[in-house]
Amino acid sequence: MSSASKYSVPCAPEASNNILTSHRSTGITDKAINKFNELKLGKTGLKYVVFKLAGPFGAHTVEPELEETEEPGKEPGVVEYAKKPGESDEEVWNKLMEHLEKAKMLDKRGKEVKGPRYAVFDFDYHLKGGEGQRKKIALISYCPSDVNQYWMVLHASSWQAVKSKLNVSDTFQIDERISYNSALSKVDNRADLGEE
Repeated sequence: MSSASKYSVPCAPEASNNILTSHRSTGITDKAINKFNELKLGKTGLKYVVFKLAGPFGAHTVEPELEETEEPGKEPGVVEYAKKPGESDEEVWNKLMEHLEKAKMLDKRGKEVKGPRYAVFDFDYHLKGGEGQRKKIALISYCPSDVNQYWMVLHASSWQAVKSKLNVSDTFQIDERISYNSALSKVDNRADLGEE
């Protein structure tokens, strides 16, 4: 088998839950953009959405629920988390981190391995010195250092296209769990990191 065919990735057919129709074209479907816009508009209380590369070796999709269940009225395959009454942003962030740490993909032999993800998170915080409240949405690339090299390369090669298509100015990359305060300081160094 030549190295070109060994590492080539077929363009996956567009499906209702694909975020990127191909790692080469990085076309993002309307349904995926609508889910991002729903979070951005803030009308439904969504705090984060997680995206993944689709298997085997194809498109990006919106991440399925951890329990692999679908609820009526939800877009198929979407992790969407709405903040519950009394829940802090830090608690929601920790749930996102747990989800990312459990992320799996299939390797070429069909074996389950750690997988990279993209996520958008809605930060709601106060500035230092009581200078007011701010709201920012950040795009996060999560790719642990021990991820399968094939998925790591595909994930990294799509980063610029995802940033550009979603038009999110606040972005950062992580390879392990980080605290809410560490994430918030990446988004705005003027954020009050004390008790909320």
